[in-house]
Amino acid sequence: MNLPVLDQLIVNSAPTIWGLRPANIVTIKKSDFEGRESEIAGFGALFSRSRRVRLAKIYESAHAVQLMVYDRRALSARLRDKECRAMLHGRGYPDRGGVDSYLNTLSLKMRGRGEFPHEIGLFLGYPLEDVSGFVAHKGKNYKLNGYWKVYGDVEECKSRFAAFDSCRRSARAMLSRSGGAEALLAQVPAAGSAI
Repeated sequence: MNLPVLDQLIVNSAPTIWGLRPANIVTIKKSDFEGRESEIAGFGALFSRSRRVRLAKIYESAHAVQLMVYDRRALSARLRDKECRAMLHGRGYPDRGGVDSYLNTLSLKMRGRGEFPHEIGLFLGYPLEDVSGFVAHKGKNYKLNGYWKVYGDVEECKSRFAAFDSCRRSARAMLSRSGGAEALLAQVPAAGSAI
């Protein structure tokens, strides 16, 4: 089933919308928006009406836009984690600051010409062990490849991947019953609620 772009955004970020992870990245091809570029700005306004989920453009190329859908409270808690903060500080992020300063730094790094900022996995809720394992092994020698490459607890990650898949299927079904993305976002549950 071919979904409208906003519906695709909802389905792909369902694990964040329903509190299973702090953030998702969604790439939207600009060709999907020929003549309707203002809709992307409208997405941000739509998300800002939700109780806790936000939208930020973190990268734009000539052909695509990468949007981060994030749960502000969950992402803030993740970025305050001592070990995550230490890794981020070691990779050029401010020692202190909130979600906005971390997202600004990430966006600048995404636009830079240097190495891809693999620490983005921390924003997306990947286990620290998997992010540091990816960096140390340069993406090789992983134990499992799913939503991310797993270097740590395979069974825990399999369980999380299955929950993400289930959440996305449920979001797709809800979209067809609810009357579209706006109606569905109006029903966004409080943090940690199951879909």
